[in-house]
Amino acid sequence: MLIFLVASFANLGIITGAFPATYVMIQVTGIDPKEILSAGFRALGI
Repeated sequence: MLIFLVASFANLGIITGAFPATYVMIQVTGIDPKEILSAGFRALGI
């Protein structure tokens, strides 16, 4: 039972850390996510 508790906390930590890391990467690189998504949709013809 303890292994499941440890695994669940590890997963929560990874998810929690992914959002700030994504924000920091976007700010540092200057990438505009809206522009990337719209370019992808345009390429698909949507």
